[in-house]
Amino acid sequence: MPLKYKYIFLDADETLFDFDTSEYNAFRETTLSYGYPFTDELYDEYHLVNKSLWEEFELGKVTKAFLTVERFRRVIDAHGIAADPEEFSRCYKEALANQCILLPGAEEFCRTLAPEAELYILTNGITMIQTRRFERSSFRECITGLFISEQVGTPKPNKEFFDAVFASVPDFDKSKAVMIGDSLSSDIRGGINAGITTIWYNPHLKRNDLGVCPDYTATSYEQVLRILHSETGRVPPHVSVLAKHNANKPG
Repeated sequence: MPLKYKYIFLDADETLFDFDTSEYNAFRETTLSYGYPFTDELYDEYHLVNKSLWEEFELGKVTKAFLTVERFRRVIDAHGIAADPEEFSRCYKEALANQCILLPGAEEFCRTLAPEAELYILTNGITMIQTRRFERSSFRECITGLFISEQVGTPKPNKEFFDAVFASVPDFDKSKAVMIGDSLSSDIRGGINAGITTIWYNPHLKRNDLGVCPDYTATSYEQVLRILHSETGRVPPHVSVLAKHNANKPG
């Protein structure tokens, strides 16, 4: 039996790629390269600043160019690190682009779906970083297209982003499309704004405090596959061997 959906739109970071570990490794590498002692507390501080700025970006309050430097400027100033924020940002982006760590089961998940559907990655990430990581990924041949908000000209969750994506997909049919991602604010809200089915990928059992209502919630790739095959009432036999997502945060 065919899949319920023909066009499967996937977020990149923390949906397919292990961004948390990659970010941790890149920040550690960059900090140490400046001769400054790295601690988990320093990383946690950076992570909170970065998260806050990305939320402002999604709301259109700051530009990505501002975000990518300001996040380091605040940490550098707070700790008196002898570094230029723009140069620190450049070094960090290079380090991050070299991190191509997939979440457990991500490759198998994509390879299971690719013969039956068109898979597209939709990301708000930085073009140079996302392109390099995608090109180095082991599942790149399974992906039909990669859409990066910097190139599109507007980010998720804006409807205009999705309209541009849909216009680039041959013979697109909105009724056969689904958005899958871990972010309620960009992926799920974006899918809702675009008028397509949404699946919130929530392996860490995060609370939904945003009032954003996905059509489905899944805590593993196996559950996502069950939803995508829901009209058939079954999951293909080979799906059961997929590793459930159990990403561990770096210590």
